[in-house]
Amino acid sequence: MRFLVAALVLACSSSAVAAPMVRSIGLYGGGYLINGLPAAYVGSGDFKEVLQLPADPGLVVKVFYADTTSSAPEMRREVAAIRALEPLAVAPRLVERGERTVRGQAAGYLVQERVRGSTLDNRVTAEKLEHVRALFETLRAAGLELTDTAMDFKLRANIMVGTTRGGPRQAYLVDPAFKASDKTAAQLGVFYDGLLARIARR
Repeated sequence: MRFLVAALVLACSSSAVAAPMVRSIGLYGGGYLINGLPAAYVGSGDFKEVLQLPADPGLVVKVFYADTTSSAPEMRREVAAIRALEPLAVAPRLVERGERTVRGQAAGYLVQERVRGSTLDNRVTAEKLEHVRALFETLRAAGLELTDTAMDFKLRANIMVGTTRGGPRQAYLVDPAFKASDKTAAQLGVFYDGLLARIARR
């Protein structure tokens, strides 16, 4: 619990960035421009679009919808979760966060390392399962419980196995949702064994 509280305090502190990587976000046709350049679409989910940063294919930009009132709290939740997981290195590293005007409204954005790999929606192999097992063991040892697990499709979509420019091939939480668990270590082990069995059945 102390680990989670300390990490959440860190999430509230802002880091100074001299020159932002994202200077503008615009629209063209059916897509986005970032810094005046077309940004390749990577995915979407929970009030955001995920785009490749045109100047650096090793990074993605998550643009939180300007016209959705739920997007600001969702962005704050995601930033806090990513910051809290930084010591465990199980989420792609957060490089920058900020706000720009899109469609005449303020929109939040995050720049993160891109995971080059695939979600668990794709073929689940023995190698992928071993990486997921290691991820779950890291979370169990830290006393953290994934909370967005009721629907299998969300569980599978929020875990990717791949590499980032700063990290090895492993399982990453790309949209982490968790809490400090009140389960014993043994109960938490059973919880994660159950999740792994559900993933393996796919």
